[in-house]
Amino acid sequence: MAVPGVVAVVLAAGRSSRTGDRHKLLATDASGQTMIARTLTQITASKVSGICVVVPDIAGLVAQASERVPEPMVGVRFAIRQSADVSQGLSMSLRAGIACARDWQADGAVICPGDMPLIRSAMIDALVDCHAATGADVVVPECDGRIGNPVLWDARRFGVLMALRGDEGARKLLRLPDIRRASVAADASIFVDFDTPEALDRFSGL
Repeated sequence: MAVPGVVAVVLAAGRSSRTGDRHKLLATDASGQTMIARTLTQITASKVSGICVVVPDIAGLVAQASERVPEPMVGVRFAIRQSADVSQGLSMSLRAGIACARDWQADGAVICPGDMPLIRSAMIDALVDCHAATGADVVVPECDGRIGNPVLWDARRFGVLMALRGDEGARKLLRLPDIRRASVAADASIFVDFDTPEALDRFSGL
């Protein structure tokens, strides 16, 4: 079944090496909700028409936590895909997610890091609406002149995303001369992730 519109690709295959023996995506907030579930709760409430979560192990704990979220709205497709080789870094996870978006014949993909649970559904909706209005190759959130996450890529650019290699995301592609870019105003939540032990301590009180 094709999924028209924009889908979300949630990157959740990282090794969480900076947080020691605590996996950041499985850390819980004050209500007991895991970080990945809290992130997905906001995404499921947005205007995306499909959600693909990329995990290191299809039967692992991150995959299990990803399934414990509110059911997406009727017509919204949900999938969990495994990164082929997490040792090859971020690009491998990104390619797995974009391959899913291609399979669904999506018009675009919002690339959402799994460790940014403060991003609200309204932020994702703003990206989707801007893409629909402008037809831009990429729509970025900006705050105080700086670009954050998540970022929406049009399906026309899926090819260059699939060509990425190594431990790099798509940020360098924003400098390509032929990229048509649009932006939406955002708050500082687009910069907030939780990838240190101290940050996880703060998250536990939210």
